[in-house]
Amino acid sequence: MEQQDFLMRQIDQLSRVLAKLLADLVGPNKGQVSESIEVTNQTLKTEIGLNIEELMTIPEDKFIETLRSNRQLSNNDLDAIAHVFYALAEMQQDAEQKYKLQQLALTIYDYLDVNNTTYSLDRHLKMKQIRNAIVNKQ
Repeated sequence: MEQQDFLMRQIDQLSRVLAKLLADLVGPNKGQVSESIEVTNQTLKTEIGLNIEELMTIPEDKFIETLRSNRQLSNNDLDAIAHVFYALAEMQQDAEQKYKLQQLALTIYDYLDVNNTTYSLDRHLKMKQIRNAIVNKQ
């Protein structure tokens, strides 16, 4: 029972860290792209053991499995990570990096769309925006 309580506290703490990270990314300092990316890298490395570059090298078909098995991430945690990737993609100047971040966000959003019982209008709007951006890129 103690171990389960500890895990729940760890998951809750991770959710709060990811929410703060997302708020920092889209908050008033959103013009400082390189600083935001560095803070995101450090936070992701600390909380889930992987930074952005490492996450971008994971094959799409193994991406969710890697995230879920790494720190027992909840759907809320995955949603927060997807929002972080979405926000980073919006700030990205490099087209290839932007595309990869959009793909990662979309992979998570698609997973959540199937496996989460709660409908999210925000998630669906972001999925639509990403798909439109990808189609326009081609």
